[in-house]
Amino acid sequence: MKLHAVVQFNTDFWDCECNSSYIKSIDIQSCSICGAEQDEQPSSLVVEVNEHIAPALIEAMRLKHEH
Repeated sequence: MKLHAVVQFNTDFWDCECNSSYIKSIDIQSCSICGAEQDEQPSSLVVEVNEHIAPALIEAMRLKHEH
């Protein structure tokens, strides 16, 4: 039996062409560094958003609640 991986996308984010910091919020229409336009780029992978964005959001929320 061969298992196939399911690729899931997070449509709240998209990927620009930058080598780092390439995950952008859908609120950002274009990347000021590489010039990529949101409507021409793919949505971000769920696994990458969870790895790169979620920890920063959790830390920001923690800091907000401490003050």
